[in-house]
Amino acid sequence: MLKPVSNKTDVCQGYQQALDDFGITELLAKLSNYSDADFDSAWIQPQQQELENLAVILISQLTDSINGKLVANN
Repeated sequence: MLKPVSNKTDVCQGYQQALDDFGITELLAKLSNYSDADFDSAWIQPQQQELENLAVILISQLTDSINGKLVANN
């Protein structure tokens, strides 16, 4: 039996669920409101694409910096 083709709404909901499950939605929200002594996102008012690019950079840097000691301590 053929499986029915999902509609675009199902795909979008699945994509959004994956973003939520992996913490990407929360990361993007924090980046859009982030502020400390060196940086305040309100100064530059980043666009969604800029936030997504920054999230990719941060995830890549985290991936590159993982080591056994870091993993063992958590």
